[in-house]
Amino acid sequence: MFYRTDEEAYTQAWDILQKRYGHPFVIQRAFREELKGWPRIGPRESFKLRDFSDFLITCSSAMPHISGLQVLNDCEENQKLLRKLPGWVTDRWNRYVTRALDKNMPYPSFKEFSDFVSEEARIACNPISSLHALNQTERSSERTQTRLHASALATSTISSKGRDPKIKEGQDKPKPNSPEIATSQPMRCHFCGHAHFIYKCEEFWALSLDQRRSFILTKNMCLSCLRVGHFAKDCKKKVTCNICRLAHPTPLHEDKPRSKEVEITRENSGATSLYCKKASNSNHTSMIIPVWLSCTDPASPEVLVYALLDTQSSNTFINRDVCEIIKADSEPVRLKLSTIASQNTIENCQRISALKVRGYFSQKKIELPPTYTREYIPLERNSIPTCKTAEAWKHLVNIAKEMPEELDCPIGLLIGYDCAAALKPRKVIAGKDNDPFAVRTDLGWCIVGPTSHLSGPGNPVGYCHRTFSKEIPPIRPTSIIRALEMDFFNINSKERTVSQEDIKFLEILSKEIQHNNEGHIEMPLPFRARPHLPKNKHLAEVRLKHLKTKFRKYP
Repeated sequence: MFYRTDEEAYTQAWDILQKRYGHPFVIQRAFREELKGWPRIGPRESFKLRDFSDFLITCSSAMPHISGLQVLNDCEENQKLLRKLPGWVTDRWNRYVTRALDKNMPYPSFKEFSDFVSEEARIACNPISSLHALNQTERSSERTQTRLHASALATSTISSKGRDPKIKEGQDKPKPNSPEIATSQPMRCHFCGHAHFIYKCEEFWALSLDQRRSFILTKNMCLSCLRVGHFAKDCKKKVTCNICRLAHPTPLHEDKPRSKEVEITRENSGATSLYCKKASNSNHTSMIIPVWLSCTDPASPEVLVYALLDTQSSNTFINRDVCEIIKADSEPVRLKLSTIASQNTIENCQRISALKVRGYFSQKKIELPPTYTREYIPLERNSIPTCKTAEAWKHLVNIAKEMPEELDCPIGLLIGYDCAAALKPRKVIAGKDNDPFAVRTDLGWCIVGPTSHLSGPGNPVGYCHRTFSKEIPPIRPTSIIRALEMDFFNINSKERTVSQEDIKFLEILSKEIQHNNEGHIEMPLPFRARPHLPKNKHLAEVRLKHLKTKFRKYP
């Protein structure tokens, strides 16, 4: 009816829509299919309970107009809906029904049921006194607890992601310790609700493998990246295990008995950093500075992250989650990594260009070289120097005001010596032989050494960031052609000769090579006598058709 202009076109179009989609049976089936496929609600999922109650009210409002929905008043249909609810709601509804039946009243109607669920959802979502509100207040007041670690040489990396960084776009940058930094919501663990990714949750790691797998399946988490919202077959961010390098998340790693030969192979293709732990606090700091990270595009948002200045890494790396937040353009590459724990490990990652950083208190921007994504940057937050670190030493008190307190932002960058501008020391405060020393770069002050005078024989977490990486060039048509042509070259250049036929063909080639009307290069073929070439345009079109079909089938 789109191309008609008469007044009856609207009426006829509406009649078609009514017959096709407005039939009471179609609407009834849509409501019941939605109720049937509604996922089960957990005991603490208050907002999901409210969403379910809203849909029950919608069904109740539609019942007077759609007679087929009257079947929802049946007690067996009500039992099916009860299976969707948390146990505590089911118990309360059971009391409601029992009291009604004791008074010789009929089984409560669907409208009574929807009103009951709506009232329970309203109570569960109370913004002041509900369990959800109390838990949210408790989480926001919690501070990041210092993890107890120390050092023993054991190659074992644990993938971890930092908290959500603070994006400041189109507004002035916040001052240190401003409410804008303090009140932003960090990433929450699906297991304990604290401000970290589930990879770093100690309570989750304390479970057995079967318990971890059962929890992941219960929460409908992706088995390839442990995020919620999609399944493994649709996952676009598949991760590899940091223990066995196979295609599964590290928390799902299962130690299986292997032969000695396989063990050696796994060890040689091990992790990209040296991670060691015992039960003791870290009492040393390193060259870690808070910076504002963004793309060179003026419209790009700035993200506050911690950057590790590493003079022993040949390249610069960025946390994959931070890269997604700033929406940087990337291209897939293969990287060959060599560390103290592994040699020539091939990693699939993304290369990002056009990034820039500036210091927390500075407006000077430094452009970063091509940067490569990593699942996480191996570093403990205990090693971050702060103003309190400087105040603990007499020779560093003067720079305490130029260093911020510990900020609630992730560790997002590892800047290697390919960016000398960011690593170049502008000023150094040495102190005594065993005292920590301070270095000022264009990104700010950092302190290297013990955190206090009382740093005893504790064994901190040990990381060796000495990294050498080399990007593996992609296979290009020119390299394939060059390899094929090697079969026709005389390897010994001293014995290379040119025949008379070669000379004759080179003369013809120099005269007849040309650009055609479409911009392609045309050259003669080296025939002694030009053969009769059949008209094979039809054959070429058939092959082109097959090629298009293959491209469509395998995009």
